[in-house]
Amino acid sequence: MSRLQDFSQWKELLEVTFKRKHVKKWREMTLDILVVDSGFKPGLLWDYGKLNIESMEQLLQNAKQKFLLKNTLCVVTIEMDYMILNLDSLRGDHSVSCLDNMKVVDVSFELQQPEAMDDKSRLQTTYEEYKHIIDDRKNGTCLLQNIFNPSSLFGLLLGFPVIYWYSMEDEASGNCLSCQPLTVYRVVGCCHDNLREQLKMTSHVVYSFSVPVCVSGTYSQYITHWFQRLVETGRWSQWFDDIRLEVDTVTQPSVCL
Repeated sequence: MSRLQDFSQWKELLEVTFKRKHVKKWREMTLDILVVDSGFKPGLLWDYGKLNIESMEQLLQNAKQKFLLKNTLCVVTIEMDYMILNLDSLRGDHSVSCLDNMKVVDVSFELQQPEAMDDKSRLQTTYEEYKHIIDDRKNGTCLLQNIFNPSSLFGLLLGFPVIYWYSMEDEASGNCLSCQPLTVYRVVGCCHDNLREQLKMTSHVVYSFSVPVCVSGTYSQYITHWFQRLVETGRWSQWFDDIRLEVDTVTQPSVCL
């Protein structure tokens, strides 16, 4: 079966899933799922429009039956969001084995500016939820509010090298990132010729995360080493000729986590 036929089947599956004759971003959806399947990225936050969990599970099941996926991917519900996860990848190359290994920035609202977090004891519950998810092979894990920090949990499951944490003691909890300069890191894949031809895509953003400039010096070397490990795994080579780490600085009037 040719790659051209593979992508055509993905298009058909997504059209059936969304119950539409045309799905505008089917190319990006397909590549995002395939990147997770390859283990290059352990998880995907689904932001391509609302689906119910049964539809997402059926999409992945159908793709596996058609041999479009190599691995069995899991769908997890976190509050109102859906994630597609490669649990084997989260237990392997992307595993966070203990709290001490986590690189965390405290962005609690009461702080004047973000701070590198050395004492991670307040992340214990979030870390336990993370371990529960990666140790549980069942789809549809539903998590209750206010027992974990959503931003931290998303960061762990998406394989980010540095994650955010903020205090949730106040019901109106926010963060101190407003008007704070942020260093934005993007891991971008340069697409193979077959993707350029068939999907009309020259590049694809696989990872995108930020670190406040005021603490970026603390983590810059660690992020460089993290990227080097990504390169060395070679898990990107099925889809991309090369990958690069792009760095930019932005300042936003408000940042929602």
